[in-house]
Amino acid sequence: MERTTQLRLFIRLCGLILTLGAASLTAWYCIPHTYASASTHAEKKQRCASANASYSSLVHQFDYNAKASLQVKEISVTQQDEVSIHDITYVSEDHIVSAYLVVPTGQGPFAGALFMHWLDDSPTGNRDEFLQDAITLAHKGTISLLPQGFYPWITPPTNSAKDCEATIQQTIALRRGLDLLVSTTTIDPQRIAFVGHDYGAMYGSILAGIDKRIKAAVLMAPTARFSNWNVPFFLDTLTARQRLDYTVDTASIDPITLMEYVSPTPVLFQYGRLDKYVSLADLNNLVEVAKDPTTIKLYATDHALADDLSHQDRLNWLETELKLP
Repeated sequence: MERTTQLRLFIRLCGLILTLGAASLTAWYCIPHTYASASTHAEKKQRCASANASYSSLVHQFDYNAKASLQVKEISVTQQDEVSIHDITYVSEDHIVSAYLVVPTGQGPFAGALFMHWLDDSPTGNRDEFLQDAITLAHKGTISLLPQGFYPWITPPTNSAKDCEATIQQTIALRRGLDLLVSTTTIDPQRIAFVGHDYGAMYGSILAGIDKRIKAAVLMAPTARFSNWNVPFFLDTLTARQRLDYTVDTASIDPITLMEYVSPTPVLFQYGRLDKYVSLADLNNLVEVAKDPTTIKLYATDHALADDLSHQDRLNWLETELKLP
């Protein structure tokens, strides 16, 4: 994962492609919805709470209108054996979110899974990363949603105020994804898991801490603070004082802040021993605030966690937690 100028150009190119692609959407017909257009202005601008805010204040950072229409639309559907892969969009605040909805055949009740991909300039640095896993889980009775991230995948970090708002908006987009999953009446709400990698895992730390609809979480190679990656890879011209200010200003949305509230939701942490983006000290900082039930596994691989062992461990753990056959 080379987070370089080339990656920044790649992010902006992806944003252009996704913007152009949104013009050719067809109506989604499987989930009740209305046809109002996406709002052009959020009801309020989201900002980070103070670093020492109460849990209630931390949660309120991510408030949203759960009654707003998801405006789900289907672009296409493909069939793979007995699994349907729906290429869809849904609306979250000011954003139109592209996603895959992977659905098994049958009447249910099904387990549910929400996947969030990593940031990388490889072919897996998007919603495709976990598509094959979602298909595998569908054969065992799981409906999965795989949204495309927009921050920092498309919109890069700029400053603490805007980055707070963008992080909150991305988290809300995932909460809206949960709304979409639970609106599918064949889903068992007591069997919903989250799987995230890299930035996706950081959002999973937030989501599992504030939204108890998540009943199990796999967090692959997250760092403890957004500033650990946002500053050196996107904001490297900041002075030492500005870097410190950025870290303080964004502390209330950091995984290390929300992680202590995830319990009693079970968590599987996965890290590579050769990971050059997450130090052992940073790993310890995050997992030390996690409460039981927590499982931590280290692998002889790098940040990509593309090895067979970690992959099989993830699937086995999910099958157990989601009570799959």
